[in-house]
Amino acid sequence: MEKIVSRVWSSIPSGLNPRDVEVVRDVILWYHTYDVPAEHCSWMVAQWVELVWSVVSRFDEPEMYKHFVRNCNIVCGDGGVGSAREVSLISWIPATTNTERLELLDRTHHVIIYRILVDEHEL
Repeated sequence: MEKIVSRVWSSIPSGLNPRDVEVVRDVILWYHTYDVPAEHCSWMVAQWVELVWSVVSRFDEPEMYKHFVRNCNIVCGDGGVGSAREVSLISWIPATTNTERLELLDRTHHVIIYRILVDEHEL
């Protein structure tokens, strides 16, 4: 299998301006220079963690970043740890809903963990 080197940092990644690239250049060079099989593609989107975290840490709105989610309703709790949500999925997923519970939300270390309690599929 022929390999090519992907240097996704050769142009400014989406979400960063030239000054941002200078700040994170070493990280980009370390993590985003790698071998990619010729029949595959590779890309990178970079954002500051605060922006991404402000979206993915919303337990009550997974549809903001999960494109297979139609909508979400908190069914138990206030959206904090221990809360449960019912997630309605879009039609191409082999299920209609999931019930999930928020297990951990660590805003300092940017960690969110939730458990699927009830699902109708085997993803």
